[in-house]
Amino acid sequence: IEQLLGALGELHRQSIVHRDVKLENILMSHDGVIKLGDLGLVKLCDAQKITRTGVLLGTAQYMPPEYIRYNRYEPAGDVYAVGIALYEMLTGKRRLAGLTGVEAIQQLFKTDFEIPREPLRGVPEKYLRILDVALSSNPKKRYKNADEMLRAFKGLLDSNGSPELQSSPG
Repeated sequence: IEQLLGALGELHRQSIVHRDVKLENILMSHDGVIKLGDLGLVKLCDAQKITRTGVLLGTAQYMPPEYIRYNRYEPAGDVYAVGIALYEMLTGKRRLAGLTGVEAIQQLFKTDFEIPREPLRGVPEKYLRILDVALSSNPKKRYKNADEMLRAFKGLLDSNGSPELQSSPG
């Protein structure tokens, strides 16, 4: 996840969103280096819309709520997709497996984008807090970009995105 967030962070620092982060686009080389593939849907954050209103590009199972609802996509949307990928890695199960894109979107609306917690039983609390922030249905409560989520993984931020207080010796 750290390598994935590092690659995605580079895009975000260039004001680019990936828009199709999913397990199939997370590649591992023979020497264990993680690469983020399929840059076919990347977009400059401030670029004019080139797709028609109502056209969603990407994989429905990983789309953030604000993209499905309002056709808005920012770096926090990529963070949401990383959260879904992490959720799937931790649970060993695909979220919305077997559903077509339209069926997945219908299911997401039906469940109000809720992420089941039951499959995460036994996952350390630190990771659950990171997942809670990454998978918030409200993008303002999510990590703003990949770098912020990476800092949380490295323990530099608390789960609310604020610097953790370091206790001083003595």
